[in-house]
Amino acid sequence: MNDLCSAGSGSFFQAMAKRFGFDKDKNGRELSTKEMLASLSDLALQSTQPYKFDSKCTVFMKDGTVSAAAAGVPLADIAAGIYMAAAKNFLYDVARGVPIGDLIVLGGGAALQPALIAAFEAVTGKEIVVPEHTEIMGAYGAALLGLEEHNHKKAAGTLAKNTFRGLDASFLPDKTDQVTCRGVLGDDD
Repeated sequence: MNDLCSAGSGSFFQAMAKRFGFDKDKNGRELSTKEMLASLSDLALQSTQPYKFDSKCTVFMKDGTVSAAAAGVPLADIAAGIYMAAAKNFLYDVARGVPIGDLIVLGGGAALQPALIAAFEAVTGKEIVVPEHTEIMGAYGAALLGLEEHNHKKAAGTLAKNTFRGLDASFLPDKTDQVTCRGVLGDDD
């Protein structure tokens, strides 16, 4: 969503879903990120009164969620508060008061969470549009920028010879691994 903070990023919501215990199912099977985020979003949508966090900075919400739970705040209200804080943080701190138009498009994988859409709609008072295949918007945008750069260099005669060997090249690994950076967003427990 931005280049200034982690508010609204998938890794932030994933860390919060883990904090709420949505990383495993009843049988102990590890859930996919999509399943974890769906569980967190579903819980937030059950809220009757989203919790208001003291800090708008989502990185510091780990302590806030613990304090709120210890004070007896329903988990659904805490979850909804997380989404509301992320939306407010983006609009007021990251966008820095830039006027918001009538057409608001929310893109990226985080936009697949209905609770985030609801939070943005509640904060802006406007309908939020989520495009089809929103989870690949960043990659699509990067591809368009790359194509534009390629065409510009080609027109200027400065295009270097392409050395891409193709996706079937022998240098590709047989197996891929997912690596999670520890300590990010306080998820080091």
